[in-house]
Amino acid sequence: MKREFVMWLIIAVLVVGALLLGTQKSEVVAIDFTNTTNQAVDYGSVPEIRGLIQKSISFSVNQDTLSGGRVLQLSPDNALADEYFIVDLNYFDAGDLVFVAGFSDVPGVWKVDGLTAGGWHKIKITYDGALTTNKPVIYIDGISMPVTEVTAPVGTYNTGTNNTFYLGYSGLLVKTIDGKISDVQIYNADNDLVWSNET
Repeated sequence: MKREFVMWLIIAVLVVGALLLGTQKSEVVAIDFTNTTNQAVDYGSVPEIRGLIQKSISFSVNQDTLSGGRVLQLSPDNALADEYFIVDLNYFDAGDLVFVAGFSDVPGVWKVDGLTAGGWHKIKITYDGALTTNKPVIYIDGISMPVTEVTAPVGTYNTGTNNTFYLGYSGLLVKTIDGKISDVQIYNADNDLVWSNET
């Protein structure tokens, strides 16, 4: 009886150990930006995200300070006249998030407030560029935030067929954020993951 108990105890310990090892998650790689110009990760032309009129963009951010800066953009060589989409933090005010969608005549610009420094925030932006009257839906830590339209878009949505995708900013006009970005994911209209910086 004692021998059987010891055998079952060893099996239970081995099973629990295997389960614990199997559920360990790999550490998320975060890219650390320092609120400077010409600091970017250049992913080149990413065909999976070009031409997505309807999309969701999600990422995690941990800001050291609320210093203005670029999080990500898809644009042709950073040319602001033809940008496809841009996400900036602390652009108009400390703690804001600004989403820009490129249109043929005037880009659409929207903002939300509510970001803080010193901790991780999960951001999700869902946008459909099919109509100029559509606003993005922006979540901070799972909460849908009130969106302010700064500039209404005019024209047709720019699908950016020859654009380059950046985290940060590769030019001298705009600084990056002061903090870390991780877990950047882009989904299509069917909510299928089409691109991630973790893969």
